[in-house]
Amino acid sequence: MRSRGCRTNQYEGEALAAAFLARGWLLVEKAPLDAAIVVSCTVTAEADRKVKQLLRRLRRENPGACLVLCGCLAQRVGDAEGAEALGVNLLVGNRRKHLIPDLVEEEIARRRGGKDVAAFASSRILVDDLRTDESWDALFLPALTAHTRAFVKIQDGCDHFCSYCIVPFVRGKPVSRPEADIVSEVTSVAEAGCREVVLTGVHLGRYGASGGAADPFALGTLVRKLSRVPGISRIRFGSLEPFSASEELLRMLADISAFCPHLHIPLQSGDKEVLQRMARGYAPEDFARIIERIRRILGEDVHISTDVLVGFPGEDEGAFRRTLRFLEEMRFGRLHVFPFSPREGTAAARFPGRVSPGILRERCEETLALGKDLLRRIMAKWVGRNVRVLVEEDDGLRASGLTEHFLAASCPSGVLPGSEIAIRADLLHNDVLECVFSSRRGE
Repeated sequence: MRSRGCRTNQYEGEALAAAFLARGWLLVEKAPLDAAIVVSCTVTAEADRKVKQLLRRLRRENPGACLVLCGCLAQRVGDAEGAEALGVNLLVGNRRKHLIPDLVEEEIARRRGGKDVAAFASSRILVDDLRTDESWDALFLPALTAHTRAFVKIQDGCDHFCSYCIVPFVRGKPVSRPEADIVSEVTSVAEAGCREVVLTGVHLGRYGASGGAADPFALGTLVRKLSRVPGISRIRFGSLEPFSASEELLRMLADISAFCPHLHIPLQSGDKEVLQRMARGYAPEDFARIIERIRRILGEDVHISTDVLVGFPGEDEGAFRRTLRFLEEMRFGRLHVFPFSPREGTAAARFPGRVSPGILRERCEETLALGKDLLRRIMAKWVGRNVRVLVEEDDGLRASGLTEHFLAASCPSGVLPGSEIAIRADLLHNDVLECVFSSRRGE
């Protein structure tokens, strides 16, 4: 069982693994395998390459296995010809992953009954038209897969259609998970000892949207309910689109003590003309006002991380420099940096003005270097101050985990994973806050 891509894919992979374990299957990392399931991403050409490389290796090492490709690349491939070219036996698109355990068991039974292993039947392709599909993929993450932190998927799909993005085409229109199902899953992982949940989705701000209109209170109301689940002390968002960070939502979050002071708000570019061609729906000055609003309501210490898409068609040296300056002005912390990758079917795939591979590589490296510096500046602010760390592991020498602000920290060994401790950050070393004990809570 392998996931390639975003946190949503990670959730789906873990939920599928749990479903197979519940049926008595054994999860293994090496050949020989009876079946292999790859949860795929297709946001970039590099993602496609890695998935295809993994499929080839799995087929080479396990020639008789039932090989399943699901997720976003499967949604793009979409037919028997494409499935055969990839060497997979089952092709399952988005919002149908919950059917995979039954499909695999049916395929294994078919083979054991003497049917032709090499035959590929079109009935084993489950890829639906997501332009009209409003169904929810009924996956569930039970307690047995929970650790200190659990990713919980609450939303899927996007209708923004940025000019470079394939996601709306492969994830479909926005849909929200039933609230009772979310509360049940969070309760399940909390009972297993999980203290923190990260709410994930393709466009979290569209959670609870009705009739195409966003509900600014739906997400905040959900967070408040989840904060009341016994055992849950921390709640985070995977990512939140800029215009979803409304005054109403932020004020609700500010009143929920379990909500962590960290938001990931994708920027993509700090240049006005590039943002227009990206069809992001805002200019740099609009984004700056959103960041000011976040800090005004959640406090100056809030850690704001972001995404940067480098080398978009038409991004000249001036546009790139304006982006770097804007990143510094916004005082971001962690940066996720991506090179532009043309996706067939998107508007930007036809745009002129491609940045050469050499310049693209140099710009990515420079942006990554800036990102490291920005993160260190954010972390340095906490040296000499008390922080709260949720310990995730203890190797016998040091215990390590994350602060509420999503910063790496370590402390002396002897702390049970799952303990939340209040400690002083004494120094910053190798991008980790090194701490000593002052007090602890929640053991």
